[in-house]
Amino acid sequence: MTYGGYPRVVLAQTEEEKEEVLRDLIHSYIKKDILESGIKNDRNVLNLLRILASQCGNLLNINSLAKILRLSHTAVENYLFTLRKSFILSVVHPLTKNVRNEIKKMPKVYFNDIGLRNALLKDFRPLDLKQDKGQVFENFIFRQFSDRLPEEEIKFWRNQQGYEVDFILKEKLACEVKYSAELVNPKKYHIFKKLYPQITLKYIYHEGIVPDKDNDYWLM
Repeated sequence: MTYGGYPRVVLAQTEEEKEEVLRDLIHSYIKKDILESGIKNDRNVLNLLRILASQCGNLLNINSLAKILRLSHTAVENYLFTLRKSFILSVVHPLTKNVRNEIKKMPKVYFNDIGLRNALLKDFRPLDLKQDKGQVFENFIFRQFSDRLPEEEIKFWRNQQGYEVDFILKEKLACEVKYSAELVNPKKYHIFKKLYPQITLKYIYHEGIVPDKDNDYWLM
């Protein structure tokens, strides 16, 4: 969750070397993929990546990104296509069952390597010192799922009132991710349980104390 899993980074002996390798990956590997895809302005793509790095796990609003970057909607779509084809980004689409109040269009975006994401933000602090540690932990959990399941079998659920479940796996298991167990509020998920009673809901957390003998909590 700090330096990611690129082989060169894993094999580096010191933290300084790991950070240097990640910076080199940004300025060589990524730029190479961008240029080979026919995109001429790599600075725009890197700016897009930095914005997405600060928003991993959020809804992917292309119109908003285009406005921030002062680019066309089509240009941002093309950049995102290239970044996905280069295995830098992945998206998770919403679970929809034709329920009127569900958001059906915008996916969520995650980085396939958290070390690369941290390098883009120049933030290699330990997880417990990060202000966005919840986002990083959620991205980490996504990577565990994406290593084991095809992208189309990982969904999320969110309605117009803002109620959300982070991951729906194979439409059988729902997982809500919180950095601390104390942040879990089971009452917030009664709408989801009512709509999808056939899907089991679990809470994944990294630290904290859970209610005694509650098997709905998984420590990661």
